[in-house]
Amino acid sequence: MKIRKYIGIIPLGVALAALPVQADLAHRYSFTTDASDSVGTANGTLRGTATVDAGSLVLDGSDGCYLDLGGNILSSMVSMFH
Repeated sequence: MKIRKYIGIIPLGVALAALPVQADLAHRYSFTTDASDSVGTANGTLRGTATVDAGSLVLDGSDGCYLDLGGNILSSMVSMFH
């Protein structure tokens, strides 16, 4: 017995309209020399042994090694989806 999967369109009788949405860049981290936010004001802080090298954030997996973006970076984003 062969089982086949079919992907298709099921007509639902509902018309959807695409609405233009404005997308604004809120934060950008280039990691050129540090964890600065080049668009907003949410600069990051390198913790533990976290470093920046050649445009990349380097996390070695050791305890306490992370990029701290602060506690409120997502709170303003969440309100946009409600």
